Amino acid sequence: MAAVSNVRDCAERLRRLVRLPGQRNLCAAARSLGTLPATLTHQLHALEKAAGVPLIERTSPLAATPAGTALIHEAEHLLSLLDAAQSSVT
Repeated sequence: MAAVSNVRDCAERLRRLVRLPGQRNLCAAARSLGTLPATLTHQLHALEKAAGVPLIERTSPLAATPAGTALIHEAEHLLSLLDAAQSSVT
């Protein structure tokens, strides 16, 4: 999953990924994230392509696959480190 870090705007896409499980569907998720459904779908597809595996099951509600769950846990850790680093600079 190291290839995921090469995806453009990786941190923002990971922030969106961690909020997907539990959303009713991708349209509802896009609304709650303040983006267009097509944009969210494209970004999720790019993450899944980079990871080489599906990350989110398109069920209702959305659910993380086992690989998605692992990536989400790693993303939450990474994002907390990024947030802490940004807080210490400002």
